[in-house]
Amino acid sequence: HNRVAYVPLGEGSMHLRMREESGSWWRISNQASTSREEVREALFCLYLDHGSKLREGSYAYRVVPAIEAEGVEAYLEEHPLRILSNTPEIQAVMNPVSGMVQAVFYQHGSLQLSENLRITCNSEAMLLVLLEEGRISEIWASDPSRKLAKLHLEWQQGGELIREEITLPEGVHAGSSVKIKASAP
Repeated sequence: HNRVAYVPLGEGSMHLRMREESGSWWRISNQASTSREEVREALFCLYLDHGSKLREGSYAYRVVPAIEAEGVEAYLEEHPLRILSNTPEIQAVMNPVSGMVQAVFYQHGSLQLSENLRITCNSEAMLLVLLEEGRISEIWASDPSRKLAKLHLEWQQGGELIREEITLPEGVHAGSSVKIKASAP
């Protein structure tokens, strides 16, 4: 759809629906700076069919922007993804070629990044973690709820326990990402 590929990562069938919908951007974002004006537009709706009585199931799909249909297969081979977690508490994927991990923590929890590396986050957050030679080199962190002032992360690196307290943006910048360079023991 518009040069964007949606690729299921597992079983299940995808369905597409296009129809006109109405609503305001404010209703879905609750940001004071967002317009409350009602808009009416054609809406692209792609969904996975879970069946009628799914319990504790999971699904995953990948979004690949700016790609023609003919190039999707080659792109997926060149840019593989590994699902690290797909639970109600944490969803995370890793590109083993680039060392990039993208994780959503819906609550406090720990995520195994590799055999010898685990990161713990004290609350809900979104993390983008860059691994270099099996070590965390950079982390981008954000609070999508736009409510937290601080975020606490910890991980073992080189036999040392590293703790980071991240001060998050507030006001109109709440929800924005903060980049930290990981300490090298």
